[in-house]
Amino acid sequence: MELHAFYKITMWFINNAQRMLELVNTIVDSAADIVAHNLAGASAKVENAMAKVVPIAIGFLAGVIGIGNLSKKVGDIIDRVKVPITKAIDWVVDKAVAFADKLGITKMIEKGTKWVQDKVAKITDKVMSLLGLKKKFKSDAGETHTLYFDTKGQDVELMVASNPKPYTEFLELAEKNIPEAKKEYLNKAKVIADNIDKTKRQPVTGSNDAETEKAKKDKQDAIDGFLKELAEVTKHLFGNADEKSDPVKLDTYDTKDGIFGEHMRIAKLTKNHDPGSVPNTDPHTTYDIINRRKYPGGASYYVRGHLLNEHLGGLGEWNNLVPLTRTANSEHESKVESIVKAGVNSGAIMKYTVTAVYGRSPRTTENESLKEIMMAEQHVPGVLHCSVAYLTNEDGVWKENKIENWAIKNEIGTAESSYYLEDSKPHPEIRLYNAASEDIAKIVNENGDRIISTTLAEEIEAAYSRLRENKDRKQFASYLDLANSIPNISARNAQNIINLASLNYVKLK
Repeated sequence: MELHAFYKITMWFINNAQRMLELVNTIVDSAADIVAHNLAGASAKVENAMAKVVPIAIGFLAGVIGIGNLSKKVGDIIDRVKVPITKAIDWVVDKAVAFADKLGITKMIEKGTKWVQDKVAKITDKVMSLLGLKKKFKSDAGETHTLYFDTKGQDVELMVASNPKPYTEFLELAEKNIPEAKKEYLNKAKVIADNIDKTKRQPVTGSNDAETEKAKKDKQDAIDGFLKELAEVTKHLFGNADEKSDPVKLDTYDTKDGIFGEHMRIAKLTKNHDPGSVPNTDPHTTYDIINRRKYPGGASYYVRGHLLNEHLGGLGEWNNLVPLTRTANSEHESKVESIVKAGVNSGAIMKYTVTAVYGRSPRTTENESLKEIMMAEQHVPGVLHCSVAYLTNEDGVWKENKIENWAIKNEIGTAESSYYLEDSKPHPEIRLYNAASEDIAKIVNENGDRIISTTLAEEIEAAYSRLRENKDRKQFASYLDLANSIPNISARNAQNIINLASLNYVKLK
């Protein structure tokens, strides 16, 4: 029974992870107190968090622990479950402490904390993964990637990619429309798609430039081979896509000082499409104004985003371009464009539409250097609505099989403190390896908010001090590695450290 209850409790936390963020962080922060029998301190921390999530707490106790038959009236609920809830909480804490004593964890803490620190770090990683942590970062080669956690059954994997499984994901999305008679070909296609995705994720290495180039070519040759193999199988699923793509149709949005793309639709998109092009750099009055806005460190806040991706035949002209934040542009690529490209490359004939929704209210400020930018940002779309389907020809009639609809939010910071201009003094570079804690504490995010407390800055400085004393190790492999090196770090502080990966003026070494 206790094992069953533990399973139910675990699944409840997973399913309510987003709503329970603050409570989970508090529990992680107070885990050592509970295990060490310091229940007074732990109780105060949990009580503060529970005060903000009373409805969730009652649902947890009623649905998981088994307090049922609650009254429909709030007053009756409070009166009737007040005592059993208190008993239930006492039972949970007593069981947790008894379980800890049974395993000898308390004695381990008294003898040394290293084992517990390792366990807490692993728990922290699990919690952050379930909360959907996701951050952008640049590699030393200047390439932009996404760092995030992914759950695989009971396992959690750290993923680094724009979309690690576009081919597999495309087939999974298309699967609901594939008849049972063709599932044999679908299963074969999934195996090949998995090989493509795995090969694409493999690193390219070499002891010199020549070996690196050879490894790069060998990798691409392997991918091309799998794609040819996949095309032969997917003919049985999607038909033959050798025909020419239909021309793209575009509607535009007029800013009165130039145009942006507003609506893109292509009735039949195949791998036999015209070549696309990168965004143009022609003058555009509205875009040139908003492009004065930067991130800390000088990177542009907005990018010229394609409605139809250049690798799908989209041209880099203003009737096919929209101003997107870097975050929105990245999400558009990873959630939508990667799936469409995988489908087209797999041999599917796709119907594809993207609509940019404009209509922001104009904003102003007394700050003369920001006033023109804020007014021009009324012409920045708030969301991209994307729709994808694949087509099959049944007795000369094209049938549309819906795959997915997406809404990509193009959110912008509106606080004046989040505005950095091209003539703003850039943030001085901070190299954590030899930075003083007072400099680390000055780190701010793209919205100008401090994200490293004085205490955490001191802990980061101490972590690097220990690293320099370690003859067997010269550097932290990642920001996650740095976070894991700090004893008893909370989930919130670990996340704040990993957030540093998105700031181009902060360096690990």
